Amino acid sequence: MTEKISAGYYEVASIGESDLGFISIAEYPSNIPFKIKRVYWTYFTPQNVVRGSHAHKELHQLIFAVAGTITFYTEDRNGNKAEFILSEPSKGIYLPPLCLAGYKIFS
Repeated sequence: MTEKISAGYYEVASIGESDLGFISIAEYPSNIPFKIKRVYWTYFTPQNVVRGSHAHKELHQLIFAVAGTITFYTEDRNGNKAEFILSEPSKGIYLPPLCLAGYKIFS
């Protein structure tokens, strides 16, 4: 995997149709560029609570909002800041190592 230092949007295919529903698949190496070692999710987080606000030394992360809207605030190791809004279950955010990230749940 080519080393990235900044966060960025990351999309996986959305398979299905509106009358049956949709599924998205995350699978290494076909559409995930690193081996998945852990999966976690948050829920019942009150609106406008800021979570995260830290960076990982070696961890690559892909984060998706499977329901609702989450706003991420990031800062890479060069001090570049960005904001990402996740509101589609097939569109996530990639966080490389040493990228500071915090987020708020809005719905």
